[in-house]
Amino acid sequence: MSECDHEDTSSSHELAEERTAKAEKRTDMASERTLFASERTFAGWARTSFASIALGLGLQALFKAVEPTWLAKSIATLFVVLGVVIIWGAERRAASLLAGEEESLVLPSKFFRFLAAVVSVGGLALIAVLWWWA
Repeated sequence: MSECDHEDTSSSHELAEERTAKAEKRTDMASERTLFASERTFAGWARTSFASIALGLGLQALFKAVEPTWLAKSIATLFVVLGVVIIWGAERRAASLLAGEEESLVLPSKFFRFLAAVVSVGGLALIAVLWWWA
């Protein structure tokens, strides 16, 4: 084997290693982008949940004087429950997308569960206020 052939083999090997390193870096970056995208998606669904709850509260305030009163309360309750269902659906989706990726997350999946629980408790408290104190 001549010296020139040896340099070509060595050069090819280094090029292959460089390509492998770049591919691994792209894969790592793609994984991070996927994680960030799932967090943004959860945030979007959380905003939708909050909007649904706010809509229910706004409708109750707007139609408070409507007779029968249970009608306005029922519609408001429907939107609050819809908001709670949306936030839990978002939590389930985020949990399934982020399964096995816990070590590299900016926001752990426990945060999504905690936020869904807080929204649920707040929604139930709002329903109680609508029906018993409003």
